[in-house]
Amino acid sequence: MAKKYYWLKLMGDFFTQPKIKKLRKIAGGDTYTIIYLKLQLLSLKNDGKLFFEGIEDNIIEEIALTIDEDVDNVQVTFQYLLNQGLIEEVTQDEYLMTETCELIGSESDSAKRVRKYRKNKALEEKTLLCNSAVTNCNIEIELEKDIEIELEKDIDIDKRIVPNKIVEEPAPVKLLLKNGKEYTVDDQQIKEWISIYSGIDVMQELRIMAEWCKNNPKKRKTESGIVRFIINWLNREKDRKRKGSTKEDWSFFDD
Repeated sequence: MAKKYYWLKLMGDFFTQPKIKKLRKIAGGDTYTIIYLKLQLLSLKNDGKLFFEGIEDNIIEEIALTIDEDVDNVQVTFQYLLNQGLIEEVTQDEYLMTETCELIGSESDSAKRVRKYRKNKALEEKTLLCNSAVTNCNIEIELEKDIEIELEKDIDIDKRIVPNKIVEEPAPVKLLLKNGKEYTVDDQQIKEWISIYSGIDVMQELRIMAEWCKNNPKKRKTESGIVRFIINWLNREKDRKRKGSTKEDWSFFDD
């Protein structure tokens, strides 16, 4: 014969219900509360009903024997439950636990196995889903990193673009030489000079040099002397900044 399992759902507010609080305040109230819970458990298999089977002289003595409690304590508890409407007399041999019916749960042995199987199956699926989610999450993180790298590249490329305005790269500085050719100052040289002459606007000075070479054709430098000319100019500007003097019309030696 298949087994059947029963259980009693104990409400979270059970001990704070007024009827239970009042019962516990009676002398011996904790014992009476335990007896009430035992009566509920005793009624599980009968859908919340208690039956007198004639084993003892009355239902009180029979219940006391069944739940192994003192007869007088069962009598006090039973009477209190009747007064509070927690037990109703259906017939002389049948009593209904009024609030127990809704708290009873049951299942057969086979239903228990099915429930356990479904629970394990759901747990496995959840585990697989979590693992999949972690994998997808890792993929998304990697994609986000790639996107961030691409964005950083874009920012590096377009760092001179500002809202509603595009700042163009400065035109390369070209200095006229004595032979009429042009000497183009490369980016590496500019970076080095900016690093060395931190207190000077190197680009501005190079543009001034270019203008000076344009306006002083007889004092232009040769290809071998142009770099020395630039360094001398920057050194003088550095000294001028340090001394706080005004810029003069400097003259430079021809090579």
